[in-house]
Amino acid sequence: FTADIVNFSNNSTDKCGGAIFAQDSYMAFDVRNIMFAGNKTLDDGGAIYVFTPSTFTFNAENINFSANASNASGGAIAAHSSEFTFSADNINFSGNTAANGSGGAIHANSSVFTFDGANINFSGNTANEKGGAIYNAGVLNLASAGSIIFAGNTAGGVDNDIYNAIGSTINITGSGNVIIGGGINGEGIINKTGEGTLCLGGKNDIGELNATNGVIKIESGSKYTGGILKAQGAAINMQNGTDEEIKLTGLFISETNLKIDVMADGKNDKVTASSATVGGNLDIKTMVGDYTSGVEYEILSATGGVYGVFASSGIMNAEKLNYEIKYLSDKIILSVTGLYKSEFETMLGLTYNQSETARVFDTISENAGAFAAIITEMEEKRTSADEQDRKDVLSFLAHTSGYFIANVIRNAAADSPSDEIYDKIKNHKGEKTNNGVWLQAKGGEEIFKEDAQSPENYKDKSIGVMAGIDRYDEDKNIMYGAYARLNQDNIEQGKNKADAVKSGIGIYGGYIKESWEIKAMALGSYDKFETQRAVMGEKAKGNIEAITINADIEGALNIWATENIKIRPYGAIEAANANYGEIKEKEGGIYNLKIKSGNYVRTSARIGAGAQYIKGIWLGYAEIEGKYLISGERPEIESVFEARSEEFKSRGTEEGKAMIGAGLGGEAQAGKNWTIFANVKIYAGEKYESITANAGVRYVFGR
Repeated sequence: FTADIVNFSNNSTDKCGGAIFAQDSYMAFDVRNIMFAGNKTLDDGGAIYVFTPSTFTFNAENINFSANASNASGGAIAAHSSEFTFSADNINFSGNTAANGSGGAIHANSSVFTFDGANINFSGNTANEKGGAIYNAGVLNLASAGSIIFAGNTAGGVDNDIYNAIGSTINITGSGNVIIGGGINGEGIINKTGEGTLCLGGKNDIGELNATNGVIKIESGSKYTGGILKAQGAAINMQNGTDEEIKLTGLFISETNLKIDVMADGKNDKVTASSATVGGNLDIKTMVGDYTSGVEYEILSATGGVYGVFASSGIMNAEKLNYEIKYLSDKIILSVTGLYKSEFETMLGLTYNQSETARVFDTISENAGAFAAIITEMEEKRTSADEQDRKDVLSFLAHTSGYFIANVIRNAAADSPSDEIYDKIKNHKGEKTNNGVWLQAKGGEEIFKEDAQSPENYKDKSIGVMAGIDRYDEDKNIMYGAYARLNQDNIEQGKNKADAVKSGIGIYGGYIKESWEIKAMALGSYDKFETQRAVMGEKAKGNIEAITINADIEGALNIWATENIKIRPYGAIEAANANYGEIKEKEGGIYNLKIKSGNYVRTSARIGAGAQYIKGIWLGYAEIEGKYLISGERPEIESVFEARSEEFKSRGTEEGKAMIGAGLGGEAQAGKNWTIFANVKIYAGEKYESITANAGVRYVFGR
């Protein structure tokens, strides 16, 4: 085949090979793009079935086998006594299925498969029996200079990438990394001569692994059992911040570099075998913690004897820790003494939040528990000369604080309900009635801009509805009323998110004279926030419940400049208190916060002047004001990490105290008893911006 695109899609058969069946054949694809997609068979080989002896070569820029399905084995390809060679920039096997057999993508029986490409991916393939991606009962050559990645493949309902049958061989000869996410099992042999890294994740049970070049990397949380493991020229790297064990029934050899983790709580990486030979280097990575009482670790045991010694060894933080290696007939014991704790507090230029988390992590580091790996990683970066490492540490200290929660709690009290109510309080003589009901919709956006304490802008978009009833007593120049409010808020700050529902009831009133007036209002609100805090790849979720009380009183003069224009200078005091209960986050792993209950108080004073134009059925107004924040510019919470007792504080964005606002509004009579109205108001200050808008109708009745 020579073409720009070759596409075999959605073919099906009740025999073998959904798209191609070949026997005693040679087939070459020398094209730019090759696709086998959605092919199906009730037998072996969802896309291709090849029988004795055949040769297939694929040379292309892109090779894609996706969503092919076999009711037996080989979701994409089933081959017997044949040879397949794949060479391309991008090779992808994804979503293929062997419903009642083995080899979710490939079933190779007495066959040779060779892969060479810049990017090779096996993902989301499924087999009912063995080999989530590949069932190898022949020779599998992984010769890529680029990465070969296995991820999300399953066999028999559990994570698995490759089954390497007894008598079979996997040759890893390429310079690129081979990343196994779900594990390799089977009694076959793996030979690694390439200089890249073989990363073993998931559950591995390997008959024999011989490595003469590169690195064998044991990933965190993985399992390794098997027969023989010989690293003669290759390093074995078990350093991942957690304790793993390599369990062998046969021989273990490490002649180049064995890299292990040890923890202050006595856990460590370990190898067990029937017999073992060591040489080369031992690289010891310690987690933060208190080793002062002396901790011993069995790092290698072999019932048939341990032979040789490490030619060299080293321990991280040698200036703080001492170690000794003891060679016994059947085991190697490592002992470590000293104190290794983090020193984040010594960093220059820390913000308040960073200094608080630095202090608590330095304390935790002496008995770090689940925090050992991340604190150790960040402490290593702290001592690095790389500027990016320093930035990573500062980011860690910032994002593990609870600044977002502090901002959310402020949100409960930062509203100014007077902006929604005070235009209702006025002299209603012209309406020839004493009573009124009203309904209005509202919307707005509030922004607290980022600062060193609180990375990225905090944005709250809200919509809501309000309704009220009031009465005007013309003889006493008094107006009074009650109302209810329901708001829905959508909040984002970078990757942090929150949704809120605020429901409240309030009262309002005023003493209205021709030349002056006093207005006042109070609102009680039940506010519930569902928060999601993004921290170090985790999503810590919490619920905040707060009772918020707002109150405002305003005095104004009414100065008639003309028959239709009234000038209105005014001044006001506003106060709010949000009382919130204890907050317990979940789903954020070690970064979950338990936040103490508390109060956030916000007070402000404002002065301004407005002008009203009144003529016939129309009323319009404009105003400008200055507001000064007396308290509440710096919200703060106190918390601990879940399952820890070390307390620390977190602050949200620090606002400027002064801001300026402007508003426009108007109303018009829409009939004998109806009035429509609308208004908008904006505020701007240092680190703060907001805009709110209201629109509604009022119905008057009775006397």
